[in-house]
Amino acid sequence: MSPATRHDDTPVGVLPVEDHGGDGPPVLLLHGAGGSRHDWYPLVPALRKRHRVVAVDLPGHGAAPGGTWNWARACDALDATVTALGTGTPAVVGMSLGGLLAVYWAGRRPDCPAVVNLDGHPSVRSPQQCPGLAADTAVELLARLAGQFDAMEAMLAGPLPEPAVQAMVTSRRSAAEAAGLSADDAETAVRAGLVTRAGETFARPGAGALRDIRAALREADPYPLYRRAVRPTLVVSAERDLPEQQEFGALTEAYRRHVAARLAGLANPLVRAVSLPASHALLYELPDRTAALITDFLAETGTGVPGR
Repeated sequence: MSPATRHDDTPVGVLPVEDHGGDGPPVLLLHGAGGSRHDWYPLVPALRKRHRVVAVDLPGHGAAPGGTWNWARACDALDATVTALGTGTPAVVGMSLGGLLAVYWAGRRPDCPAVVNLDGHPSVRSPQQCPGLAADTAVELLARLAGQFDAMEAMLAGPLPEPAVQAMVTSRRSAAEAAGLSADDAETAVRAGLVTRAGETFARPGAGALRDIRAALREADPYPLYRRAVRPTLVVSAERDLPEQQEFGALTEAYRRHVAARLAGLANPLVRAVSLPASHALLYELPDRTAALITDFLAETGTGVPGR
């Protein structure tokens, strides 16, 4: 078995953290698949005004150890990290994969004061999850989408050519500048997802972990946890497609209808569902609005410092 696909089930232990400090109760930030603790730079200044802000690298990402990726192992790593921080149990905010992980972790931590899930939904798996879309169209689009992810896994199994790395850096710097964000912070976030071995550059989490994450996202079912939630929970959904999603627009729009219907039927007053006029890149497209949504929600639920 190649190093790119070797896995184990040993405990991850304490995860790497970026403790940004700040006033008020602690909040733990969990990034999305392929990201790192550095992805939160657009929101940190606003969040620090009301919270002690701690961002972590999820298992297999950034500087964190790898191995088999599953919800239970990732939750164990969060438990160890929170214990080491010594802050008490923080509110938790997650993006995408991190949003679902926040829901799972809070589900086994009744002392978690509040949860914010930013566009973290299970992967679309079947035509039954695509209301209003013809079944044969859904099947065809799902197959094409799976093929793209298969190709991504194959690419991540080997080193990245240097021109590809430079293109990633240039693209993220340009996007940050266009959004009025720090290009240097954007480059740091990109490079945090890369590792050098024997003079070659590889992306994290790597092909094997990506395969695990895809399986975890297909199997995820947060809706029973939402129905049983005993702490305030905010679920934020993006309303638009990323550029790379646009060829699957009919599929993603149908799945958004499915997710909205599932959330609307929860009948748990502790769970609030809202949407934002942004894509899955909402941290970068609407950083101020997203930060305000988080801090206002936490303040309303008694787990944050009121606005000032």
